Amino acid sequence: MKFIKINGARRSGNNYVEWLMNHNFKNVHVFFLGNVTGWRHGLPPTSVDWSGGDWDEPGWLANKSHMKRLFSSIGGLQYEIDNAFADNEVRYVFCVKNPYAYYHSTSKIWGHPKGHPKDTIAKEYVDWWNSVNRAYIDFARERPTRCYVVFNEKLIVDPETEVNNIATRLDLKRTDTFVNQPDVVMVNGPISKGNKFNANFYINREYLNDYSTKTINEINSYIDMGVMENLGYEIVQPR
Repeated sequence: MKFIKINGARRSGNNYVEWLMNHNFKNVHVFFLGNVTGWRHGLPPTSVDWSGGDWDEPGWLANKSHMKRLFSSIGGLQYEIDNAFADNEVRYVFCVKNPYAYYHSTSKIWGHPKGHPKDTIAKEYVDWWNSVNRAYIDFARERPTRCYVVFNEKLIVDPETEVNNIATRLDLKRTDTFVNQPDVVMVNGPISKGNKFNANFYINREYLNDYSTKTINEINSYIDMGVMENLGYEIVQPR
């Protein structure tokens, strides 16, 4: 059994990658452990805490649906999971998305933090993109054979190739056929509003049409250029 931990900033394809891995690999266990191995949208974990004591939202533990998903994901594998972390055998998949697409989809879903006018960029969203992706770059650099970075831009164009790349890098066994249902977990807006995923919106970078010159300049002023360079992303200039 190979153990996989998926991390990525919000709206970067985490759920889609999790679904693909659960349906296209053999003998793979993908964590959804929240407070046990760390928040999936946060920093990559190097240990396990079965008490959940470090989780920053204690109410999570009281939520029966969350706990059901937590323990169904563990599947009685606590001993094996402990050993995988102790022996440095856990594999990591990091989901990244360019900051302009990330900011657009994040602000559409979560809105602006309290107190932010709608025509002002929420700096903390870009700061979070900077910090988590910087951590993923450093983490992967130290563990090149146990980490794979999934670029959302490549994933939505050719998910099968990304699945094969994950298998090669992390030494995982593929299923005989490729299965793909992006609409199961991917949307362009809140699911409650009946939105369906439109890959072309991101492939053609249509989200940039919603940005003013001021918005682009403000995002650019907050972006960590070192992270951009390491991920191979280019700065967008106002039209």
